[in-house]
Amino acid sequence: MAALDTTPTAARRLQELGLRPGQRVSIMQSTAGGGRVVKVATSRYALSADALRGIKVSVA
Repeated sequence: MAALDTTPTAARRLQELGLRPGQRVSIMQSTAGGGRVVKVATSRYALSADALRGIKVSVA
């Protein structure tokens, strides 16, 4: 489960991608520089390490 703790602009962009508080996410792959490829519903997104710092997750 995801929760967003970031700037309003970054939170809005993540929500546009479908990453909303309470949404299930899966880490699919690590990328160079600390980023991750995450799966949200049926879509996959590459997120930078900076973007990931504002996402808090808990194990469901």
